[in-house]
Amino acid sequence: MRKTQEIDFIAAPVGYTWERDQVADFLPAIHESYNGMIFRDTRGSSKLLSALADPFRWQVYAVGGATLLGVILLYLAIEWNNPFYQEATSEAKRLKPTGVLDTVMYLFGSTVHQGGVHLPESSSGRILISFWWMYIIVMTAAYSGNLIAALTVTRKTTAFTSFDDLFEVANLKIGIMGGTVLHETIETSNDSLIMEIREKIEASEEIDKDVHNHNPAVHMEKVMTENYAFLHDITELEMFVKISCDVYILKDKIVPLDHSLLLPQDSPLTDMFAKEITRVQEIGLMEYWLRKWKPTQNNSTCPSLEKGAKPVGLERLAAALLALGAGILCSGVCLLVELVVKAST
Repeated sequence: MRKTQEIDFIAAPVGYTWERDQVADFLPAIHESYNGMIFRDTRGSSKLLSALADPFRWQVYAVGGATLLGVILLYLAIEWNNPFYQEATSEAKRLKPTGVLDTVMYLFGSTVHQGGVHLPESSSGRILISFWWMYIIVMTAAYSGNLIAALTVTRKTTAFTSFDDLFEVANLKIGIMGGTVLHETIETSNDSLIMEIREKIEASEEIDKDVHNHNPAVHMEKVMTENYAFLHDITELEMFVKISCDVYILKDKIVPLDHSLLLPQDSPLTDMFAKEITRVQEIGLMEYWLRKWKPTQNNSTCPSLEKGAKPVGLERLAAALLALGAGILCSGVCLLVELVVKAST
């Protein structure tokens, strides 16, 4: 910015720098923001298992499987070492502990509310089964509720939460608007994260000369069509997310920004404008206007963020269909084995 006395007032938010402060008067900040990165998740995700896997995190399935295995082993230990089956009355009635296969089938079947016919005869075994069923009722109720929510409500998530996660993406290009405060900060900063971002931008510039383009629309076009990330003011990026449903803003933010209006240096209007802007801030109008016009998920045009139930597509039920096919295949194999065993005997 050069002092040419051609402009009396800049009525657009301008970021503060020391060089600009030497040739212009910055009025009190009208908006505080940060810089962030917008990108499109190009890795994609398989939906084959989404219907069955979405209700719980993988840790819940791991703990559930370990619990099932532990209860099976505990049940067998209780039944096989229980003196109840060694009593004369039990031997007369031919009562025996449940076998391994029957135990596994009963406890596993209970997870899908099927149960079985081989109930334990001992009191200790029945108590264990009773509390196991209490656990299963709670878990299946939670699974069923989450399954309904997962099938009817689409969640917008991404696998990237930090700059380190995004930097691991192969052949990722990073762009930034040239001539901005952020551009100058990245070029001169000694912060380790910003230096790493600068290296990524320099590597991107070797293969794409538009990474410093002055037009944000060019960068957003690259985000939508290439393996590209755009570093820019969070406030403007949120406007892009509102209308572009396949892009995400990284949670990590860098370089805080103070946006101000500018007057020529030593302008007689500086004090008057500064007082009025301060008054507007004190009565809360700045925050009110920001809340009114700032885009949020509630007023987004993206269908994935609309309230209410969504039609369930066939791709979301692929896991259920695969599970059904696997069950039919397993039952057919069991039937074949039974026929072979019967024929051989």
